[in-house]
Amino acid sequence: MTKSVQNSTQGSESRHSASALEFAFDARHKSIVRGVFALESRRLKRLFARKPEVSLHQMESSLNDSVSVAELRKLIPHFIKFYTRDAEHAHQYFEALGRLLLEAASKERGDNDRQWFLLTQCLEMLQLAIQKSPKTLSVAAQSIIVAVCRIMGGPYREHYHYEKEIHKEMMTMLNVKKDPNDFASRDKIIKLYLQLHSYYEALVHLAEYEKIMKIKSRSLYRQKQGEIAYRKAGIFQAMVDFYYALAMNKGDDDSNKIAEMAKLNGFIMRFNRDNKRINIAPLKDLDVFSLNRTIKSMAAIANNFYTDATKSEHFQAGHKAFYFMAHNNWQFDNPKGAQQNLADGVRLLDLSRMSPSQMVSEKLRLMEFQHKIFNELGRQRKADELFQDMAKLRRERRNEPLASSA
Repeated sequence: MTKSVQNSTQGSESRHSASALEFAFDARHKSIVRGVFALESRRLKRLFARKPEVSLHQMESSLNDSVSVAELRKLIPHFIKFYTRDAEHAHQYFEALGRLLLEAASKERGDNDRQWFLLTQCLEMLQLAIQKSPKTLSVAAQSIIVAVCRIMGGPYREHYHYEKEIHKEMMTMLNVKKDPNDFASRDKIIKLYLQLHSYYEALVHLAEYEKIMKIKSRSLYRQKQGEIAYRKAGIFQAMVDFYYALAMNKGDDDSNKIAEMAKLNGFIMRFNRDNKRINIAPLKDLDVFSLNRTIKSMAAIANNFYTDATKSEHFQAGHKAFYFMAHNNWQFDNPKGAQQNLADGVRLLDLSRMSPSQMVSEKLRLMEFQHKIFNELGRQRKADELFQDMAKLRRERRNEPLASSA
């Protein structure tokens, strides 16, 4: 076992290590996997025109033969690409492969790096299983994710607590509320994934949230369309801010940085695989130049969603969308675009229905950013004029009657 896995099973944790995997290897484990093997045999004969390059049977044989990590890196993407095409049953194939990977990891004795790779790939397959499951909910797959994070310890120790809460919320939706379309629970799951920095899972559940809303109420969806676009932008914005700070923080723990970069790479691979219209620039290396290129492409996607949000007549926070667009444009060397975003935000505030006091506060936030840009570009005259306008607004706010500021 790797040091991280060993650490997680020491002391008090050792009492739980066996029970942690109990769900994965209970009496149903073999029957579940064998059932998917039988399904695969039937589906291959009548659904696909050609055989897969890598079938579930082949993956089992390769794992039993202890093929190298390098070979598994080649096989798994072929498996994912082929079985994603079977939309009705993809979640079953991915859960079965996740179980096989976990079983192989539990048998690994000599190669710690290989065991760690098998465990991380197991998590990825189970996350795919959830993504492809009806309503993106799978208590079975999530149960195994919780178990694996528990025994892996180390950087996954924090994951365990969040994944456990996500499992609890899925159970609540399906077994207590008996409503997989429940908005409150779905919203809580999205927030938990964001706190965990599992951004792709958050995006997947937000897409499901949007899909459910379209079906439940078209009128409600029209009202919330701008807000949903803003939340999608927010996921990419959170990634841009998080990874930009991580790249700039040279004192950060190296093992944590590598783990987070691996998570970013996983997001990019999954996003580019699932989205044909827009792609994120691949993370080719961990150097600042490569990372900056990747983050810049994510900022462009965030700005596209922010733009969609501003087009909705029902969305009342369009000025905030313009602020973040300006932030991204300024950070990635587009000062002209940033200035235009801020000017558009101020104009939008003039048309808003918020209280005068709140409007002034929001205007000052945009204008302060404009002032910073003018100063840094050396446009002192513009900066001075804007400073005078800001001072005037602040005086007006101080003299504003109490009734209008309430």
